[in-house]
Amino acid sequence: MNSVFMKVSPIIILWVVIDMAMACTPENGQPFQYIAVKNMVSRGILFPVNAETNELTFLCKNGTMMFEADSRKLLFNGLIVWLNAPLTRVKDEWCLVQTDIVSIIYPLAVPDFVLNFPPENLILLDPGHGGSDGGAVGKNIVEKEVVLDIAKIVKQKLTACHIATVMSREDDRTISLSERVQIASRNEATAFVSIHLNSSHNPDASGVETFVLASSGFQSTDGGNEKFTSKTWSVYDQFSIVLAYCIHSNIVKGVGMVDRGIKRSRFEVLRTANCPAVLLECGFVSNPRDEQKLCDLQFRTNLAEAISTGIIQFVTYGNLPSSFIKADNNKAAEEP
Repeated sequence: MNSVFMKVSPIIILWVVIDMAMACTPENGQPFQYIAVKNMVSRGILFPVNAETNELTFLCKNGTMMFEADSRKLLFNGLIVWLNAPLTRVKDEWCLVQTDIVSIIYPLAVPDFVLNFPPENLILLDPGHGGSDGGAVGKNIVEKEVVLDIAKIVKQKLTACHIATVMSREDDRTISLSERVQIASRNEATAFVSIHLNSSHNPDASGVETFVLASSGFQSTDGGNEKFTSKTWSVYDQFSIVLAYCIHSNIVKGVGMVDRGIKRSRFEVLRTANCPAVLLECGFVSNPRDEQKLCDLQFRTNLAEAISTGIIQFVTYGNLPSSFIKADNNKAAEEP
């Protein structure tokens, strides 16, 4: 474990995973431990607003959570967060898997009660690809060049706020995924932020998505054949979802991109980072509208401003709830 982080209170974790989980055991054929949502209400974590047939809405210390029945989609302050498993009925109770309660719901709802942030911070900015690896290629831009430009601006803004920042590369060079993580470890980074652009065979695909590590035993959000199993739960999972929310909410609100959600995957840098880690996909080079925006230097500056603002909110998390910016959910993605 990164020595600069303090552990989450063991009393809190034991309460969440033992006391609450005892109230609702899984049905036959359901391999995961479930927790009844009503237990979150009785413990004063969530406060019900409505419980419609297909929609449950709750208030929490840091905003509003809206769940859809039998869906992995959670709207937190209007921003899409994809759960590991859907809200489902177990023994006539609406339930969430224990993993989602511990690694998503609890840190977003009451982060200042759960998380202890280090007194000093160092951010590792990782502009994706580089050198012989150009990344995604559009009609007018190449991923490795755009993300390096964005990362340099982010570093300038963080440095101006007296936040120590290291980049995995500051020029067009080839660097392996393992080297990127090693740089973060050597510098005892308190957060790893990998910046990328997306591409799709579907030219209509657009928007921004932010990835955190998929939980052990669950598929990545977008599914597919998985070759790796995540490490078991760690304190970094809770920090990572908070980091993801801070950055993602600022991008969606600040630059007006389509919200594709905070997702879960097993990218190598997420699996091996020894600190909270997120991977940003800041638009599709395969989408004409997204590419046009990314060609514009002012848009890149605005995007970098949104990323740096999110990072600053993360490292100054004691100032919540003001740092939890409510996002506009008018541009919401459908279930993947």
